[in-house]
Amino acid sequence: MAKKTNKKLDSGIEKENIGRVNKVAAEIIEPAIRQAVVSAEKIATPIEVVSALSNVYGSLLIDLFGKQTALTIIKDHYEHLAETES
Repeated sequence: MAKKTNKKLDSGIEKENIGRVNKVAAEIIEPAIRQAVVSAEKIATPIEVVSALSNVYGSLLIDLFGKQTALTIIKDHYEHLAETES
């Protein structure tokens, strides 16, 4: 089991271990999502699949962190994407 720490960012979210984040993403979450997308594409358009994925992600954030923190996380994602646009 992963060791928990009390180190938190100003937003109240615990600091991340980037190595663990990348491992969980690559080995667990991404393969599961890709498999789900393949199944979803059999019955829905690409935009419907992305909308469904967005709905699930938003609900997961709210369940884990509450609405206000979820909104902060989504805002941070938006700002990151806006900064990296070409």
